Amino acid sequence: MRVYLDHNATTPLRPEVRSLLAELQGEALGNPSSPHASGRRARHLIDEARARVAAALLVQEDEVVFTAGGTEASNLALSGALTALGPAAGLVTSAIEHSSVLATAAALGRRGHPVERVGVDPEGRLALDALAAAIARPSTALVSIQRANNEVGVVHALDTVVELARGRVG
Repeated sequence: MRVYLDHNATTPLRPEVRSLLAELQGEALGNPSSPHASGRRARHLIDEARARVAAALLVQEDEVVFTAGGTEASNLALSGALTALGPAAGLVTSAIEHSSVLATAAALGRRGHPVERVGVDPEGRLALDALAAAIARPSTALVSIQRANNEVGVVHALDTVVELARGRVG
């Protein structure tokens, strides 16, 4: 029996998802932006998936954006938010975030956004005093802290991070 313990990095597909993917691979799906039948079928499948995700998350369908993976999603979320908030909007993250977050943070810093990486203790736990100070800075507009680190296994106390962030705006 195989025991898989690296769900922070990649989670195996559920059997029902694997089955649906196998079924769809047998179809001649087209470009979902094309008006022909195979394109319309592909668009229908995407729209159906978007509706299901939106319902599960209790959000509007137009709030659901599909990406090719986590790196693209991190870049879109962080860059999109700070670009929308303006050039003075800053980001706070930890020194042990996923490389996609750290690379995006570095790029945002090169574009002039204030970026601060908060350190961690020897066990990989956030330095909460430093985090509180970083969140309190007037330029801080966004905080990005991963729930669980796939390299060292630490699980961050996001409730504490949220309390610090809410204390800044409340």
